[in-house]
Order: sequence, then structure tokens, then C-alpha cells
Amino acid sequence: MKSALEHDLFFDPGATLEEGFSIKRSFTAIQIMLEELSGIAADMIEAAEALPSDLKNRAFINSCCDLIGEIRKYDFEEYGNRVDKAIKTLDEDLGLAEIALKKGLESSGAELKEASSILESLTDSISYQTYSRTAKIAGSSSKADNLNEIYVSEEELDEEEKTVERKFREVDEMNTYLNFLMQGEHESASYFARREEYKKKILDKISKGEEALIELPNGMHVTFYPMPASFRKTVYIQDNYCKQKAQKAVKSAKTGKDGQPITEYKIAQYNDIYTAMLPYEHLSDSDKYQFIDISKSENISVGKVKELLSDKNDLDENAEDFYTASKVADISVVYLISHARYETDEGADISRTDKETDIEYFDYYGYGAYDDNTTQGMIDESKRHGWLTKRDAIIGGTKLIKNNYVEGRNQKTRYTIRYNPNNETEYQYASDIDWTTKQVKKQAIIDYYNDLAPSNTYYRIPYYSE
Repeated sequence: MKSALEHDLFFDPGATLEEGFSIKRSFTAIQIMLEELSGIAADMIEAAEALPSDLKNRAFINSCCDLIGEIRKYDFEEYGNRVDKAIKTLDEDLGLAEIALKKGLESSGAELKEASSILESLTDSISYQTYSRTAKIAGSSSKADNLNEIYVSEEELDEEEKTVERKFREVDEMNTYLNFLMQGEHESASYFARREEYKKKILDKISKGEEALIELPNGMHVTFYPMPASFRKTVYIQDNYCKQKAQKAVKSAKTGKDGQPITEYKIAQYNDIYTAMLPYEHLSDSDKYQFIDISKSENISVGKVKELLSDKNDLDENAEDFYTASKVADISVVYLISHARYETDEGADISRTDKETDIEYFDYYGYGAYDDNTTQGMIDESKRHGWLTKRDAIIGGTKLIKNNYVEGRNQKTRYTIRYNPNNETEYQYASDIDWTTKQVKKQAIIDYYNDLAPSNTYYRIPYYSE
């Protein structure tokens, strides 16, 4: 076979397809796996269709490469070296296709059109062989402007659709969990042995609906724990309950005085909530920090707390108050800071004045900031608790979060404080479905968690029945 450098831009995709089809014809088991993974590819291609035309080609080839990557994660040893060789050949050809595509994107006119044609032909051929069982889902997805038209309720889906979706979600979920646990590991014999060990432990616990605590060699602790309801039902309840509350931030076409787009909110749709709530979709980059256990105070100095608050409209002046609040309530000071920075717009909005009494009240955590009347709600809560000073608001608000959420209802992560999957009709702290991830996108917070010793990190990640 030619190396990547020896291939021209327009190679013959027939050989690539023939390798893939020979595997399919020779080994029925691989076809079954392709069918189970077809939902993943369908979602990728659906996402690609929504992209601008100049980006579609890259999205299509990435979807093919990711599909092959998922296939290769299975153990094909029992099928012998011929299967492994064929898979490597197909994978290599897809890699060459990506190289060709990159070159094609740099060209223009007829060359780009021809490269696109080859790529689409390759994608269509593979898709045709693997999507027979998911034709209904794929067909509906390509026509639907909103996933609500497909995922309406659990009762309205037939068993085949639910089975296929569950299978590709379970595969994706398990592989994501394992990749999360193996971050920084080298691909050695011990790596794969440990990966199998973790997989067996997680699968064993999940099959029994039990909690699985994984203690990693670097000292990090990860707990996977069960949710009482299925994921579909959980999202469906959330969708219905929050029809007028669950929001999603969007950039408006309007601009402010500074010329920057104004942030507005729209009611989140079912597919927005589905993506925001799916735990394994948020285990990379800073998103994963929403699953950090916040139920204990960290062993850090007042100086470090001040550093996390620096240059945020004098919030650093409250460092000792946040530090004290954390110790008094025994709750993560890093969480308190990320929460306060988000709710106060980096310290620019910490007080409200009661127009009737002209008394100023303070609120660092957005307590009582209901969507229908944010200002008055915060004033009423602050008045009720007597938050007349910054210190009172910080320490008092911290105690309420600890007693009403973290300890009172076992909501020990940002994820559960927002969604409360154990009881979705009460004690959900915010209406913005991106509340959990926005908090951990602050650079100071990211830097702190990135620098934290693994032995001091405790993750609590939920899993759903289906």
C-alpha cells in the first residue's frame, strides 16, 4: 500500500470500500457492531448537515474516522490477524482521505467539487450498509428542524428506536468514562490491563444499579453513581417542568453601547436540555469540573482565595469572608467563588436597593433571583435573611446553599445543584441549563483545578438506567 505522502489528492475510494465490505462479508459480528454504532454516525452526519457548506466535508470525514475509531475499540483478537489487518487498511485509507480533504479545502473550483464528490460517495456507501436498522431515526433527523419532533416522549417511540439509541449511547458512555479515567496514561500493557479492570468494575456495578468508586493510581477518586429514572424520562420531566424556566443564553443580533452583542435568553428546547444533561458529553476540558465534589472545604490559604478573586471589581476584598464561610459551612471555597463570580457578573452586581425603604441589601449567590422578577426576588430574600453587609451575605448565603442543597438534599456537585435528578420538581438552583459549565469556564477556576494534585480531586459522575 502507498504511504500517505505517495497518494495524490484524488485516490480511488473503491479499494477502501472493498476492504470495508470484505470485512462485512467475512465476519458477521462486525456488521452487528456497525449496526449498534450507526446511531453515532447518524448524529455526526446530522450535525454536519447543519454546518456551513465549506465545513461539511471535514465534518463528514471526521464522522467516518470516528466511526472506525469506535469499531477499533472492540477486541477483534478472536477473529484473527486477517480482520485486524483489514481494519487497519480501512482506517489508513480513511486517514488518507482526510489528508486529501485538507488539500482539497485549500484548492478551489472543480478540484474542491470533485474531492467533495469522492468523500460523499465514500460516506454514502458506508452509511448505506450500516443504517438499515436506524433508517427511521436517521430519516427523521435529517428532516426535523428540532429534535422535539422525534424525541417527544418515551411512550411515542417504538422499541426498535429505543433499543438502537440505548445501545449506541451505552457504548459511547462507557468508552468516554474509560477515556476519562485513563487520562495521561500511556498505551502500554498495564494501560490496557487497567482499562479492562475499570471497565469490568463499572459494568458490574452498573448492572446491579450500584455505586462504583474507582481509585486511580495517581490518587484521584471517581465515583459513578446511579440515577433512579431513565435518562429519557429525566429529560422529559425536565423539559415539561421547565417549559417556561429552562433557558439557554444566546447572542442577540442587537449590540450594546460598547458594540458587543447583547446576551439574551431563549427557552431551551428538548434537545438543548438533552445535551446539557448528558453526563458523558461533558467529561473533557473544563466541563468536567462540574462533577467535582464540593461538599468539603479545601485546604487552601486566604492568599490563594484572594488570588482566585483578583481583578474582579474588588471581590478580592471579600477573600477572608469567603474563606470563613467555607470553613464554617464546610463547603468548597472554590465552588463558592465560581458561583459568586458568575451570579454577580464578576463582582459588578452584588447589591440591590429597596425603593420603599432606600436600604441596600447584598446577595452574592443570586438567591431569590427568579426569572419573572429577579431584582425584587433578591431584595426579598436578602431582607428576609438580614443581609445588610457583604460579610452577612457571603456567610449567610453559603449556609443556605450548604443546608438546602449540598447537605440537605445530597446535591454535592454543580450538576446536581442545577438539575437535582433525584427530585426534579424542586430545589433546582438555576434556570439556565448552562449554569454548571459557565461557572467552571472562568480562567482562574480552570487554572486552580488544573494545578490541583490528583489525590485532592473527587469526582461524582451520575449514570442513568437507559
